[in-house]
Amino acid sequence: MDRHAVLRRSARLAWVAGTVTACALPSLAPRHAQAQAVDAGAERVPGERLMPLEVRVNQQPSGGWLLMERAGVLFAPAIAFDEWRLNRPELPPLRVRGQSWYPLSALPGFAARFHPAAQSVDLDFAPQAFAATRLTQPAPKRPAVSPAEPALALNYDLSLTRSAARGVATQQDLGALVEVALSGDAGVLSSSHAGRNLAVRGFDATPRWQRLETSFTHDFPEPRISLRLGDLATHAGAIGRPVFFGGVQVSRNFALEPGFVSRPIPSLAGTSSAPSTLELYINDVLRQTGNLPAGPFTVNELPLPDSTGQVRMVVRDILGRETVVEQSFLSSNALLAAGLSDWSLEAGELRRNLGLPDARYATRFGAGLYRLGLSPDWTGEVRTGISGPQQEASIALSHAHTPWPVLVQAGLSGSRSAFANGRAYGAGWLLSVERAGVSSGWLLRTEGNTAAWRGLGQDLQTPPTRRQTTASHRLNAGAWGSFGLSVAQTVAGDGSRYLATTAGHTLGIGYRSTLSVGVTRLTGNTAGTRLTATLFVPLGPRSVLSTTAAHTRHGDSDTTVGLSASPDEPDGWAWRLLAGERSSAGQAEAGLYRDGPRGSLALDFGQTRELQTLRLGAQGAWVAADGALFATRRSGAAMALVEVPGQPGVGVSLLGQVAARTGSDGRALLPQLLAYQANAVRLDPSDLPIGAELDSVEMSAVPASRSVVKLRFPVRSGRAALIRVRLEDGGPAPPGAEVGIVGDPQVFYMARRGEVFVTGLAPVATLVLRWRGQSCSLAVQLPPDDGNDITRLGPLTCTGVTP
Repeated sequence: MDRHAVLRRSARLAWVAGTVTACALPSLAPRHAQAQAVDAGAERVPGERLMPLEVRVNQQPSGGWLLMERAGVLFAPAIAFDEWRLNRPELPPLRVRGQSWYPLSALPGFAARFHPAAQSVDLDFAPQAFAATRLTQPAPKRPAVSPAEPALALNYDLSLTRSAARGVATQQDLGALVEVALSGDAGVLSSSHAGRNLAVRGFDATPRWQRLETSFTHDFPEPRISLRLGDLATHAGAIGRPVFFGGVQVSRNFALEPGFVSRPIPSLAGTSSAPSTLELYINDVLRQTGNLPAGPFTVNELPLPDSTGQVRMVVRDILGRETVVEQSFLSSNALLAAGLSDWSLEAGELRRNLGLPDARYATRFGAGLYRLGLSPDWTGEVRTGISGPQQEASIALSHAHTPWPVLVQAGLSGSRSAFANGRAYGAGWLLSVERAGVSSGWLLRTEGNTAAWRGLGQDLQTPPTRRQTTASHRLNAGAWGSFGLSVAQTVAGDGSRYLATTAGHTLGIGYRSTLSVGVTRLTGNTAGTRLTATLFVPLGPRSVLSTTAAHTRHGDSDTTVGLSASPDEPDGWAWRLLAGERSSAGQAEAGLYRDGPRGSLALDFGQTRELQTLRLGAQGAWVAADGALFATRRSGAAMALVEVPGQPGVGVSLLGQVAARTGSDGRALLPQLLAYQANAVRLDPSDLPIGAELDSVEMSAVPASRSVVKLRFPVRSGRAALIRVRLEDGGPAPPGAEVGIVGDPQVFYMARRGEVFVTGLAPVATLVLRWRGQSCSLAVQLPPDDGNDITRLGPLTCTGVTP
């Protein structure tokens, strides 16, 4: 019983005792004293009596209470209604002896059974008589963002290709994709570049570097807003497509608050006539349990996945009676919670031919997107874009039809474009119905537009795709495997039509083997049929044998056999082998790969009758922070600079796995931290010497996006030793005596037999022993470290201290 329950029980007992005393004493006092004991506004009513009784409410003991019977009606004090969680009747209270009383019979389902011999009463009420209970998940507290260290990162992706064809000179080419990022408390400034033909041999080409994107990002976590400057992309809505531009963007960013759920979450309601337990199953998986008091209840903030399915709530009372409530749900990021808005504003110049030699900035434009949760089932969207030759606007609605459940999306768009022969108006539309379940799902989607429709940033001379229609279905049939079917039809801008049909079946064979069979048929301006079968057979915990056979309508056949193995440790090597026939020609391939803490390496070799190809790849990053340079994995996430002074080779763990080790300077760079949420960074205690002392082996970091935060673990350096001390009379030093190192505030205490364990010792040190106002000095000289964990010294003689 907690402190508040004890206080409530004590107050109730004091109230009962005081009321009983007030009722008993007047019977013993003179008549004029009895008259003074009655409230001025209360009159004696014949048949009124006060009864101290042990009360049970819906079969639950509720303690001793004083009830009143008046004119055949049973009353209880106001404090009892609160204690029993009963709703007070909407009636004026009856004032008797300074207390407010309410009739119990005014509540639904009331029944009373008296037990005179036991001086108790059983009170029963309908669940509606009790106050409602709400079960909600506690809102996680947003942690404070850790200060960022100024850091400079260089991400690189290098690819070297060397090929030798029969009768042709050997050719070689080197390509690179690099990104430079400067981060700090102000934000992140990044710039990406592509290098082509950097090391050419065997053909003529000019080496060239090209800038791809440069941008600056600053986040405002509290209002969940991001400000971006530079080369960006517009936010896409339900209808339309994003475009690349250079300029400014201000937008809502829900990712700045991890754990925040923007989509609507349904709630479940029910009633329990007695204290019960609750079990919540989502798609037949137990996700939540809890205890329920009697009365109506509501379960809010269900932990739903981003799909459709069934929620089953099982309520079991103290008598073992079960009540099961089932409800379909639909959870999708296309929906917003009621009243929640999402928006984005962009302005600048549209980009043309991104990544090509003639890339440029073109027309100025402005665009905006606004989404609003109209209700738990409806979300509306408005989007517009304006430039000199083009204007576009669209409206869309998303609806969750939970009885089935399906997600319905519909939208209309209009455009005005300035063609050479004048302005033209176009229209577009979208209709989509989707059911994304766990074991099965289907999709029907069609979108199209008129011939004159042009979206923002689209080339006026290129006619858009007139219509795209997709229908797909998937089914997981358990032991019979999974089935999939999809049909897609496209009508191009020039009127040509294409129809692609794909069907597949995947079946488990034996213990872990898998057989996949698929057929694809393409009709229209281009026609063809392809049948494919693939068998996967695990040969062990790391290796897999795969066989693939394919046949086309025109008689072409492919047959390959492959063997691959994953690393036996996180930083180990993976490899693959493949041999077979493709397009009636023999082919062999081999690959060797390693993903280590300082980057990844890839080596691929291919051999056909006419061509040999060798590819070398390297990915990684160099990060400069706090005066140090680190080699690490290529990453666009946040990092932590971990310092363990004087302790090289210490493992640093993130999410339970060692992700880095400190170098000779006691530093390590830990990549892949989650932005704007607490990351538990832990040292491996087994890597620390026994003499090292830390306040904690775990610290928490809350980095901003792509920032570097610094975590310093203070360590007391030096060696440890078990030292025996004796007094002048030859007896051991008294237990509890204080021992310290001169110049070090740390205090150690003497144990039995005159032994004390001291850490942080230098090779030559002076100790001071203090006992009951006496002290002595002890000179300590450590022997050379022979690799033993504990050095033993002594006995040393303490002069000037008596027991």
